[in-house]
Amino acid sequence: MSTRDEIASLLYLLDDPDDFVRNSVIQRFEEFNAASIPLLDEFRATSKNQAERQVLDDVLLKLTFPSLETDFLNFIEGGIMSYTELEAAVLMLSRIDDPTLREELYIRKLDRLADEIRSEISYTLQPLRQLKLVMKHIYEQHGYTPAKQEYYKPTYAHLHRVLDGKSGIPLTLAFIALFTARRLELPLSGVNMPVHFLMRYDFDTQVVFLDPFNSGETVTMNDCLNFLKRHNIRPEQAYFSPAHPVQMLLRTMRNLNNSYTREGDALRAERVQVLITHLELTYGGNPAAEN
Repeated sequence: MSTRDEIASLLYLLDDPDDFVRNSVIQRFEEFNAASIPLLDEFRATSKNQAERQVLDDVLLKLTFPSLETDFLNFIEGGIMSYTELEAAVLMLSRIDDPTLREELYIRKLDRLADEIRSEISYTLQPLRQLKLVMKHIYEQHGYTPAKQEYYKPTYAHLHRVLDGKSGIPLTLAFIALFTARRLELPLSGVNMPVHFLMRYDFDTQVVFLDPFNSGETVTMNDCLNFLKRHNIRPEQAYFSPAHPVQMLLRTMRNLNNSYTREGDALRAERVQVLITHLELTYGGNPAAEN
C-alpha cells in the first residue's frame, strides 16, 4: 500500500527534467490499488500544481472506473424510464470527470433550485405563467447562460460542471430545466432534435417548444423547420416528440466522448466509449445527434 510520504515524493519527482524519471513516476502510480484512493484524493484536493492534479486525476479514474462501470451496468439494467433515473445516470457520468464526486451534493443543488420557486408555482394556476416563472428563475435569477467560447469543452457537457459554473450546451442547460420541472411536477420534456436539443411544454391540447440555449425562449415549428433546412436535415416526427430518457442519456454520452476526443483526452474518451457500448447493448443503438 502507498504511503503519504511516497505519494509526496512521487509528486515532487514529476518536475524532474529527466523523461526516464517522470515515466518511472507514472509507472509507479499505475501500480497503486484501490486502498490508495483516499490518500490520492487528499493530495489532489490540496495540490495547486496543474500537472500534479492531472496525474492524480488520471490515476484516480483508472482506480475507480471498475466500480463506476459496475454501478452503471447495474443501473441501466434496472431500467431508465423516468427523468429521476436519467438524472441519476447523468450524475453518475460525472465520475468520469471527478472520480470521487459526491453525487448527492448536486442532487441537493437541484432540490434547492426547485424549492426556491415551489410556492410561487403552487399559487399560479396558468400553465404558461408557471413555465415563464421557471425559465426566469433559471436563466435570469440564477444566471445560467449558453457556452459561447470553447463550446466543445467537456466542462459544458457534464451536468455537475454546469451546476457549478452555470454555463453549458443546449442539452445540459435543458437538464437544469427538466430536472427542476420534474421536482415541480410540470409537463416539461426534452426534444431530441438533431444538432440543437430543444424542450417542449405540453398543457391542455397545446405544445410550446423552447430553446434551452436561448434563455428558454419559445420557438415556433417554422423556426425548427427552417433550422433543419439550413442543416440539410429532412424533418421527421421524432425530432419534435418527447425524447425517451435513454435517448437523452446516449446523447449526453456521445457529447462527452466527442468533447474528450477533441481535447485529446484519450483516457476519458475511451472510458466513456466503454459505457456507451454497455448502453447500446442494453437498449440498442438508438442514434442521437450531439449538443
